[in-house]
Amino acid sequence: MEDWHPMVSEGTTTRFHAGTKNVTLHRKLVEAYRINLALEVPSLWIMLDAADPGAAQPWELSIITACPYDAQDLADSGEGILEQVPMPEDLVALLVEFVRAHPLPEEFRKRRRDEVKVEDLKFGKEPIFARGPGAPRPVEGGPSADDEGCNG
Repeated sequence: MEDWHPMVSEGTTTRFHAGTKNVTLHRKLVEAYRINLALEVPSLWIMLDAADPGAAQPWELSIITACPYDAQDLADSGEGILEQVPMPEDLVALLVEFVRAHPLPEEFRKRRRDEVKVEDLKFGKEPIFARGPGAPRPVEGGPSADDEGCNG
């Protein structure tokens, strides 16, 4: 069907087939598609941009998306015309199948460090040999157990 073909006329209103575009689904947008499917009426959002001067029609079909987040971004841009239309049933079934085939990834949980008893961490603070119970702690710069004194 050619672009801007009149489909239905009711009084002063005419519906046109504005064009054909593919709807591309991305696995990273599954959460957004779930939100769309949870709406009372699952929807597609259609963006029309101003056509080049001298074109046969004042608008051209730009984007079709099933992602409500993308639609919000398009609405925030303030350019063109954004319309929400009901999603056809066969496309709803396809979207449901896509969402089921791509489950949400597990939520990231930050690992907690293992509890460490600081008093057990004595690396570099104790001599390599074991002291006997009650033995005095070696003093830095003082005589050690290996010293034989002045008599050598």
